[in-house]
Amino acid sequence: NITAKADYRLTPATKLSFSSLGMDTTENIPGFELFTRFGETLRHSLSLRYWQQDYRGQTTLTQTVTFKTFSFPVSSQLNSELGLRDTELRYAYEFWQGAEAKPRRRSAAWAIFGAKMLDLDTKLSSPTVGSAQEGASAPIPVLGLGGRVGLTNRLSLEAQAAGLALD
Repeated sequence: NITAKADYRLTPATKLSFSSLGMDTTENIPGFELFTRFGETLRHSLSLRYWQQDYRGQTTLTQTVTFKTFSFPVSSQLNSELGLRDTELRYAYEFWQGAEAKPRRRSAAWAIFGAKMLDLDTKLSSPTVGSAQEGASAPIPVLGLGGRVGLTNRLSLEAQAAGLALD
């Protein structure tokens, strides 16, 4: 479950989940990735990733929501919009490679270094209270680890983990 917290100056914030705003988060998220490996032993790689998702929801509030200078009371009809855009540039270095001669079949472990630009746009509105809108952009460092187990010339299992925490 994804949660978001909105703070605006000294106004107390309300912690919300997408489902509490009536947003459907089961849709596919469109995006793309460009990827290349280079170097004599293909230990280096660069990737550029992008994804974008727009959520909309409508609900009757079961708690008071404070956003910016607006307070949306219990039982209010609330319309919500959230736009997320994530652009990420990653460099990875394979610090361990298995002995297999064919690169596609070679097992490996790598370190990930990069940066992402996360853009958020939020709008909450109610026919009785009015509307509030906020946007933010933040560069975020990306650090992580990855690994691959080569099974055949055309099949391998791969996993990556890169950390990011928002509160």
